[in-house]
Amino acid sequence: MLLRNSAVQNVINSLGEGAGLAVLRGFLLLCLVSGVFGFYAWSEFRGLREARAMEGAQLARNLARGRGFTTQCVRPVDLGRITRRAPERGVPAGGFPEARQAPLYPALLAAGLRIVNPEYRVGRSFSLYAPERKVIVPLGIMFSMATGWLLFLAARRLFDRQIALVAFFVFLVSDRVLADSVSGTAVPVLAFFATAASYAAIVSAMNKAGGRRPAAWLIPSVVSALCCAAAFLTDYSLGVLAPALALFAGLTARRFPWTNALAYLLVFAAAVSPWLIRNREVTGAWLGLAPRAALNESALYAGNGFDRDPDPDLNAAAVVRTVADKVRRNLSGRGNAGGRALGAGLLGCFFLVSLLHRFEREEAGALRWGLVTGLALLLAIRMAGPREVGRNFHAFLPFVILYGTAFFFVLVQRVEFAEAGWPTLAAGLLVCVAAVPALLKLIGPGPALPYPPVFPPYAAYVCELLEPEEAICTDIPWATAWYGDRTSVLLPQTLEDFRALHASRLPMSGLYLTTETGNRPYVSGLVTGPDASWLPILNRRVPERFPLPYGVDLPPGGHDQIFLTDRVRWAVPETAEPETTGPDSDAVVP
Repeated sequence: MLLRNSAVQNVINSLGEGAGLAVLRGFLLLCLVSGVFGFYAWSEFRGLREARAMEGAQLARNLARGRGFTTQCVRPVDLGRITRRAPERGVPAGGFPEARQAPLYPALLAAGLRIVNPEYRVGRSFSLYAPERKVIVPLGIMFSMATGWLLFLAARRLFDRQIALVAFFVFLVSDRVLADSVSGTAVPVLAFFATAASYAAIVSAMNKAGGRRPAAWLIPSVVSALCCAAAFLTDYSLGVLAPALALFAGLTARRFPWTNALAYLLVFAAAVSPWLIRNREVTGAWLGLAPRAALNESALYAGNGFDRDPDPDLNAAAVVRTVADKVRRNLSGRGNAGGRALGAGLLGCFFLVSLLHRFEREEAGALRWGLVTGLALLLAIRMAGPREVGRNFHAFLPFVILYGTAFFFVLVQRVEFAEAGWPTLAAGLLVCVAAVPALLKLIGPGPALPYPPVFPPYAAYVCELLEPEEAICTDIPWATAWYGDRTSVLLPQTLEDFRALHASRLPMSGLYLTTETGNRPYVSGLVTGPDASWLPILNRRVPERFPLPYGVDLPPGGHDQIFLTDRVRWAVPETAEPETTGPDSDAVVP
């Protein structure tokens, strides 16, 4: 009994000092961080909003079900390209191979889906979709928390504990970080791998400068290159991280700097080459069909017009001219968005000014210029690439926060105040200012649903009217693929393209149009623009000999969305004849 009491007393005493105190503080900090992220998710998450998030989620579900890296979200241009490469096979029977997205984020989601095994059922009224609530959002939060921890470790290496703590708390309360954690996109994973690669590179450089044995700096360097490869396999645009950190490896090497940089790049290339070979075999291009998205939002193709064209007639010269023209037009417009994507607030300004300051540690200066190189390369990709690339700037946000915080402390230390607690007060003020955007969002009106155009019960309903092997054509294929679990083809550019795809490549049993199309400018978009051929259907006048002549309006009695199919698939009262559309009908009634 005395021994037992003594052991209990020792445990209690350890909580006040030494390792026990460190464990207790760590546990309390974990509770605090989990509470912040959890409360933000509870308050702000109302379902996935971004097409990229829904598309990645349905890829993950296919992986979890053992279907391989196949997609149910099909673009006409990709369908045309892949079927032309193997016309004798037609549409792949085992699933349409994903040709655009990188594989790692869907693979991580698939692992979570297999472990949790949530129910894939969308209710008739709005409620949070179980896979999003139980897997996708928690995974994003966990990666964001892990990124904050790595940021703290990197900051302690480059600066000191005080700067590390302040940078960690600023990261924790940043609205962009919190919003990314519940967005369902790959950004939290990208930020984690970018921060991990940078931290491992810092450890390698410092161990080498300190004269440690080769394994002490070689292993972290390899880990850093592998983390760069993981970032690339999460999103191809983050391949810019490899040359950025290779430059850092060269700048911090006392001997053979370019050899160090080249070796870093070779490890990166070896890690990503198997996936590049797979892309080459499936699509004929090392990066799949992802680079072709640069032709969207260009002089030739407004919006996502290129994705909607099943047989684009382009040569290499036309592609180069189109992309070059797009870059020139975006330099004055979209280029300014790069700063906003990075978080062009107070710390963003401090980060930019810190480029003119020389920090005490050589590694801090070298890493800063390496990351600036990566940002410049990513900005160039964004000028030519799709709009979604802009969000990937957030992967660099942890180190923007870190360098901004470090320079803030440089300014604080230059202010001569008598009060000894002035730096602590200034640090607290900085954290409070960084938290203002998130606080204003939390105390404001609640977030709206992602409708229009996405309302999960509607997307699930129209897909349930089809058989599992049937396909649907829609202007929101990412939503019907995720919530409806059906092969979903992006709406072709014209009605004639739809007929051609339906007749020769992929028969479609349903057509689902939403406000994604209906809310486009009337004259420039629907009367004289590229969507003019779809205007009669939006006006509830089905053309003659259209293969899908029967339809319903969603919501019932409204005109936001319309679903057309080849026969009456919905239940009707036995005492009444169903009122449906036919050729040239003026009304659509369920």
